[in-house]
Amino acid sequence: MGELLYYEARRLIRDPEEGLTSPATTEIEHVQAWLLLAIHELMFIDFRRGWISAGRAFRLIQLDWARYTDDLGSECAPLQWIEIEQKRRTFWVAYCLDRFMSLRSGSPPTFSEQNVIRLPAPEAAFQNDGYVQTGCLADAIASRDASQTSPFTECIVVATMAGRALSHQHLAATQPNPPRDFWDRHQLINSVMVPRMTTFSLKYPPAMQEADPMLMFVSLMWRATVLFSQVPVVAERAISTVDDSDFVLAEYARRSSLAAQEVVCIAKKLAQVNWFKIHPLMPIPLSLCSELLNSQSGLDESVEKHLPAIQEVMNDIKRFNNLGRGFYNYKA
Repeated sequence: MGELLYYEARRLIRDPEEGLTSPATTEIEHVQAWLLLAIHELMFIDFRRGWISAGRAFRLIQLDWARYTDDLGSECAPLQWIEIEQKRRTFWVAYCLDRFMSLRSGSPPTFSEQNVIRLPAPEAAFQNDGYVQTGCLADAIASRDASQTSPFTECIVVATMAGRALSHQHLAATQPNPPRDFWDRHQLINSVMVPRMTTFSLKYPPAMQEADPMLMFVSLMWRATVLFSQVPVVAERAISTVDDSDFVLAEYARRSSLAAQEVVCIAKKLAQVNWFKIHPLMPIPLSLCSELLNSQSGLDESVEKHLPAIQEVMNDIKRFNNLGRGFYNYKA
C-alpha cells in the first residue's frame, strides 16, 4: 500500500496550492507534510524528487517568515507555547534538512543562520507541555556547557558548522590568491568546530549515541564536517597564506586521520544495528565520508584497510531503501 499512499499524499498536499486562489497564510501542518514527504522521497524515491519537495517547504516558510520569528525581548504565554514551539521545531527541521542536502550536493543553503528564532525545547518538555525558555543558535554554538542542550539542538549546531565549512569551500574555489583573512576565517571555523564536537562527545558518550538514532547521526555528521573542512581545495589555499606550513599540514593530517578512524568505528556499529533504528538521513554523512576518504591519500593503513566496511554499510542501506540509487553518486 506504500506507493498508493504516497501518491495520494502528494495529491492531497498539492491540491490547495494549485487552486484558483492562494491562502494568505499556510497552515503549519501543510509545511510539516511537505517536509515528511521530502524525507520519504529521499529514502524511497530519489534525491532530486526529495530536494524539490523540501524546496516547497522552504518557500512556504519564507512566505510566512514573520510567523516563525520570535520576539526575543519578551516571553510568550505558557498557553501559547506549544503552538509557537511547533513552528520553531518545523523551521529547525527544515533548516537542518536544507544544510545537510546542500552539503551533499555542494549548493548554497536556503536559510541563513542569522535569524531570530529560538532553539527547540528539550523533547521531554515539549511532550509534557513543560514551558521552557530556550536560547538562540549563536549561544548554543559558543557554549561549552552541554548540560542545557538536547539531541535536536546538537543536530542544529552540527548542521550550522557544516554550512560554514561549505561556504568556506565556496570561497576557496573563487579566490585563486586568498588574502590573509582567508586563513583567519579557516582557523575560526576550526576553533569553534573542534571544541564544540568535544562538548557533544562529553555529554553523549558512545553508549548513549548507540541507543539514540539522532545522536549517532550527529556523531557521524561531526566527523563528516571535519573531513569536509580539510579537503585539499581549502587546505592548500589556507596553507599558502601561513609561514609554518609543515605544522599546519601535520595538524590537518592528525585531525583527518582521527576523524577517519572514528568514521570506520561508527560504520562498524551501524552494521550491527537494525535498519529501522537508523536515522533516515544517515546516508548523507556516510556517503560523504566514503567519498572524502577515498579521495584522500596518505591515510593510516588501518583506515584504508577498513574503508570497504563503509561501503558494505552503504550497500546494506541501498538494499533497505532506494536512497542510494540517485543519491550516493549525486553531485550538483
